[in-house]
Amino acid sequence: MTQHTTTAISPLDGRYASKLDPLRHVFSEYGLISRRLEVEVRWLQKLAATESISEVIPLDGEATACLDQLIGSFSPDMAEAVKEIERTTNHDVKAIEYFLKEAISDNEALAQVSEFVHFACTSEDINNLSHALMLRDGIPIIVKEMEAIVGHLEDLAMQYAALPMLSRTHGQTASPTTLGKELANVAVRLRRQIGSVTTIKPLGKFNGAVGNFNAHLSAYPDVDWPLISKDFVESLGLEWNPMTTQIEPHDYMAELFQAISRFNTILIDFNRDIWGYISLGYFKQKTIAGPWLLASIAICVMPAPASLFNAPCRLMASGVVSAARPIMVPCMSRLSMPCMPRVPIDTASHVVRCQICRKNSTVEVLPLVPVTAAVRPGWRGQKRAAAAARTARGFSVCKTGIGASASTPSSGRMSVTMAPAPDFIA
Repeated sequence: MTQHTTTAISPLDGRYASKLDPLRHVFSEYGLISRRLEVEVRWLQKLAATESISEVIPLDGEATACLDQLIGSFSPDMAEAVKEIERTTNHDVKAIEYFLKEAISDNEALAQVSEFVHFACTSEDINNLSHALMLRDGIPIIVKEMEAIVGHLEDLAMQYAALPMLSRTHGQTASPTTLGKELANVAVRLRRQIGSVTTIKPLGKFNGAVGNFNAHLSAYPDVDWPLISKDFVESLGLEWNPMTTQIEPHDYMAELFQAISRFNTILIDFNRDIWGYISLGYFKQKTIAGPWLLASIAICVMPAPASLFNAPCRLMASGVVSAARPIMVPCMSRLSMPCMPRVPIDTASHVVRCQICRKNSTVEVLPLVPVTAAVRPGWRGQKRAAAAARTARGFSVCKTGIGASASTPSSGRMSVTMAPAPDFIA
């Protein structure tokens, strides 16, 4: 089926696709792949510029230009080539590494140092910097739209500063106010959230598989790796996070998304207030002549720019705003709770046989993790079974909630057993 906005599964790529065009080159998978490539290239250049790493020769002008051109000319077709490699590697970051090695193979100087591509890196080193670069490039685009909304509201607040308006409290009429004052209330709230968004700086870490430069020091024990890491991260326009595990903890992302979510919440609140004023007769719908009978909103006592209501009032993309909030809230919570230090990405299928009902089921269990879990039948047995299943990291029991056992493939490297516990186990 040909891709078209009407065949899109998500409204972000369908009904509201045109609204998001400025963000497409940043937050798409192409945007992620291109920034992964940028991180890999810049790290190779950083290694070449470090005198204490003698095996990586300094790059001449031709080699440097070749790398810079690779970043500057990276296209969606080249991203597809990376995806093609990924179909073989089954690993997205490794596909970037292979793509880069192949791309520089024709340059003699770069071919000599190609084995230092991805040197001492874990995938999270590349990914956390790539995600931070996406936010670095994307947030100014979002802030520009935020500023346009707030700026227009501030202009209208000044324009209608003296226009009387009967205010309301507890759903009843109250003392008078002015339309400009009510618009200013919203503008100030939104302006504060823009300040929160712009003050949060993307962080980056670059310290290896567990955050201690272990591989770096094993290869070059006399190199000041924390200093190199700091210089490298800051050269990308990011703030360096010196203390992490394998995972950059993403606290800054949670803070950023909270600020954006609050901005959206204020817009929705404003939207509801405006429609409330319409229902009270403060504003009215003005039909615009045309066969399609489009409607805009105008202040009943004088004309007002329809663009006032396009974003904050009518919320033409209100579906996007409303949908974003329930997605961002759990995302904020989950981002700040990385596993210790990380859940491995590779899994293996295992056949589980319940000791009670004797039924088999196939589940995904993380390999090389010896686990024994006990479940007590009876009181709260199902809850304890679920808890024990979570303890087994991916292992689950059948609907009886009593117990199960698992067998592994021929490797025999894992033994998982779940059985009724003795009475003395609380």
